[in-house]
Amino acid sequence: MITNLPFQAEYEAYRAMWDKINPQIDENIEKFRKADFQVNVVNKNGEAIPEAKVTVHQLDHDFVFGCNGLMVGNLGDGEMDYQDSFGRLFNLVTTTMCWAVTEFEPDKFRFEDGVLDIFRRPPIDRIIKFAEKYNMKLKGQPLLCDRWCPDWASKDPEELKKQIVNYFKKVSEHCGEKFDILDVVNEAWCAPRRSTNFPLLDEEFSFIDWAFESIRGIFPEKVDLELNEANHAHNTYREAYYNKVKSLMDQKLPIKSVGLQYHLFSPQAGMEHMRDGKMGLTQMLETYEKFNQLGLPMYISEVTIPSTFEGTKAQGEALQAEIARNMYRLWFSVENMAGVIYWNFKDGLAWKNEGDCLGCLMDENFKEKPSYFALYNLIKREWMTNEKCLADEKGAVQIRGFKGEYLVEVEKDGAVAQGRIHVGKDNAITITL
Repeated sequence: MITNLPFQAEYEAYRAMWDKINPQIDENIEKFRKADFQVNVVNKNGEAIPEAKVTVHQLDHDFVFGCNGLMVGNLGDGEMDYQDSFGRLFNLVTTTMCWAVTEFEPDKFRFEDGVLDIFRRPPIDRIIKFAEKYNMKLKGQPLLCDRWCPDWASKDPEELKKQIVNYFKKVSEHCGEKFDILDVVNEAWCAPRRSTNFPLLDEEFSFIDWAFESIRGIFPEKVDLELNEANHAHNTYREAYYNKVKSLMDQKLPIKSVGLQYHLFSPQAGMEHMRDGKMGLTQMLETYEKFNQLGLPMYISEVTIPSTFEGTKAQGEALQAEIARNMYRLWFSVENMAGVIYWNFKDGLAWKNEGDCLGCLMDENFKEKPSYFALYNLIKREWMTNEKCLADEKGAVQIRGFKGEYLVEVEKDGAVAQGRIHVGKDNAITITL
């Protein structure tokens, strides 16, 4: 517990609220994030080998834990500290593929390094290499967003649509098979207040339907095509967003997942969350219960948690870590949740209010903050299954573990053998000694 906060009473009420729900969170994590599997140990004749030593080591999660990599390659002497800290914690990296900065002139693209240097907009190939280096999944966003149409784009709706489809195709031809998730449309409900002259905007947001229809068949089938939206907890357009997703599904358009951003861009927003007001626990639970009904995978697609609360710097960072731990545990417990993507990784590099709240996991001096270690302890320790046990008289071991990729090693009388199993997809593995 953090002590001597200027708002100690509110903080303790916040803790009490989460203490009440924690048993249900634990129960749901056990129910939704784990699966049973069996290891069978046999000899070359297929006969069981009793009392063989069995070691299971989880290599990765099915659940996505990610962050944006927008500053990769621009960090000077701190580059390797940044990359290694990032790679130790996450299994996915997000990069932007904004149309305006990727196709900077008609049919001129900056996929590769060396074409143009743009702050927080790395060339796509750089992040592809980064993902491959650390064996991470890859997400791109956004393919279409009102604010990221290039200046040269047509103002005629029909001509603009042709240009957008051409952009989809060029991205897919260059690197479509490299991506696991792509935001097809991003922040549509923000468009009316920031881009009133966006040629495709109407009251029904029909350009979303058009985009998903137009993208059909352009990217490989394995790519998760997502609709992503801004602040999701009890705002004026949550119902509209839900209804739009349901409509896309009813039309059998190729939407595969739903993105829900979660940004607390100021200490004031953080306090509202703690008081169970806007973006608080009650509203979060309402949102996830509703979107669970769709049956689509959900992602918390962008996360910011401030550390600039009233009090000392150490208190603010400790509170950021506690809030992060609580929310990640909640998100990990939601039935159809498929992943959580933190937004900015290092303080001092984020954009405007994103940066002012010091809402990152690494400080300006490349030092990992308490929030980093809070998430590391969850993702890499509490939520990883690593066990050693003995096979029974039938050469079998039953284990319940977190869903994901595993390395299994068996040993008996100096003989050793290994195998791999994907827990959650496969329920048994037989290893021959």
